[in-house]
Amino acid sequence: MTLTLDPGLRKGAQQRQPRALLIEPDRLRMVIGGIGVLLPFLLVAAAWLRPTKDLDVFLHSLSSYYYTSGIAVLEGTLFTLALFLLVYRGYPNKYKWADEWAARLAAGAALVIALFPTYPPEKVPPPLWWREEFGMVHDWASVVMFLMFALFALWLFRKTDAGMQDLPRGKQWRNRVYLVCGLTIVGSTLWIAFLLKTGHTDILVPEAFAIAGFAVAFLVKGGAARRWMPSDGEVRTA
Repeated sequence: MTLTLDPGLRKGAQQRQPRALLIEPDRLRMVIGGIGVLLPFLLVAAAWLRPTKDLDVFLHSLSSYYYTSGIAVLEGTLFTLALFLLVYRGYPNKYKWADEWAARLAAGAALVIALFPTYPPEKVPPPLWWREEFGMVHDWASVVMFLMFALFALWLFRKTDAGMQDLPRGKQWRNRVYLVCGLTIVGSTLWIAFLLKTGHTDILVPEAFAIAGFAVAFLVKGGAARRWMPSDGEVRTA
């Protein structure tokens, strides 16, 4: 709460002003990116600290940690990510609606991923309520979420204020980073699809690359790397 003095009140009187429940857009982007950075490490740490019988610390996918002691980390992270994406507000330009709808679709996909677990690892019995169809729903929701993150990196984050002809050096550098992140997400998603199509279930590495691409894009958009990149000066860019 912020405490302020009102000149209209008697001496010594104070009035409490409610603090707005609002997260700055850049800080929100950094939180979303930070969640992506921490997720793989937290899952592995949880599985290592509280090992599950018959399972290695490194599983075939991040989603497989649902069947380990890392379930709380996985579910909590997905729900937190969905919450922050739901309240995400796009950059104030004519593409703001696309920014927000992409975030909402990604949020919905994250919730579906959390509510419909992936296929259980070998030697682990599925929950009594689990159905094989849940694994298919989980996979498609993952595709939607990663495609929305790719949309952010390849298109929405690279947009610029209308009327700007020459991009500042800082914006040019950031656009290159977004491009690499977006291509990484798309390439990793195609890699995952190819592995699953050919009967290979070990997708931990491409999943980690996709998560890293999305996380770096959001962190850079939130300003996490400004001290290492060229400055825009006083120019306001998207």
